[in-house]
Amino acid sequence: MKSLKKFLAMLLLLCMAVSTLAGMDADDILSADLPVAYGDVQFRQRVLERTKGERSPVGLVLSGGSARAFAHIGVLKYLEEQDIVVDFIISNSMGSIVGLMYAAGLSPDQILESITGVSIQSLFDTTLPLQGGFLDSARFLAKVASILGPDLKLETLPIPIIVINEDLVTKRQIHISEGDYYTILRGSFALPVYFPPVEFRGHLLLDGGVTNIVPVDLAYEYADSVIVSTTFYDVDTLNLKNPLTVLNVSLDIGKRRRGVEELKRSLDDVIWIRNDVEDVSFMEFSKVDYLAQKGYESALLQEQALSGVYKSGISADLSQLRLQLQKTIQNGKAQYDLFNHVPVNV
Repeated sequence: MKSLKKFLAMLLLLCMAVSTLAGMDADDILSADLPVAYGDVQFRQRVLERTKGERSPVGLVLSGGSARAFAHIGVLKYLEEQDIVVDFIISNSMGSIVGLMYAAGLSPDQILESITGVSIQSLFDTTLPLQGGFLDSARFLAKVASILGPDLKLETLPIPIIVINEDLVTKRQIHISEGDYYTILRGSFALPVYFPPVEFRGHLLLDGGVTNIVPVDLAYEYADSVIVSTTFYDVDTLNLKNPLTVLNVSLDIGKRRRGVEELKRSLDDVIWIRNDVEDVSFMEFSKVDYLAQKGYESALLQEQALSGVYKSGISADLSQLRLQLQKTIQNGKAQYDLFNHVPVNV
């Protein structure tokens, strides 16, 4: 009976979403290539406030890549050592986990400490796929909330960020730079089958990395100076007869192709940090330290190109925020240890 109620609730949610978006050309096939943006005007204003109109902003694109995306932590660490603190971030998929934590004020070392302090696998529970996915992210969200606090909005984060999603309802890409932090975080990695789609303003969000792992073009709508950190997948020892592998590789074909197309259009201008993690499996979450180190080393190879990037350094406000967050990291660990013993799927 409980399973039937959950199914009916999901069906009702889908019907409501379709109804809500009826006036948004949801049935217009020719609108499929037009993204829906939330918070764009405010995002542009926030970027302008950072530059004061005196220079071009510095943008950073963090690609998806499952576990490999933790290489972005090392990239951010190297950038900060060079006094490069970007003016905005464009991200999708697992790149958004790192991007959203960084945009909220955590230093690269604090992100690493937060992630390595627990078993990543323990943060996700398996569940019946009544909501559209086999994994529940409640523990992971609770872990992040124990550090950053429960009430966060994207539009108030220290660093502006746009998270790219796909929408099951309109079949359009969704660019989000405002709204509830945890809803958007959960939607950013809602990989089909693995995680359920996430309701947001009538949309049902999916991981934006399913169609494009490296969204470079969008960054150039806001800046001339763009750094791109990629974590492609290039393992040649896969069992291509394994059903799960077939699904993952099938998804990878299209999103890699689109990402490469956008990257090639900007190769003469972009600073491309190609993280040397392409031989790491998408589920190797136990290699966070290794991945972060490889990201740092890969960024170091672009030392000359990065030398010309504007160096704002870490502001006093951001430094103060990080001191406060360090305390909550320790408190959050204690809270998580308690929560970890409480079942979440009831």
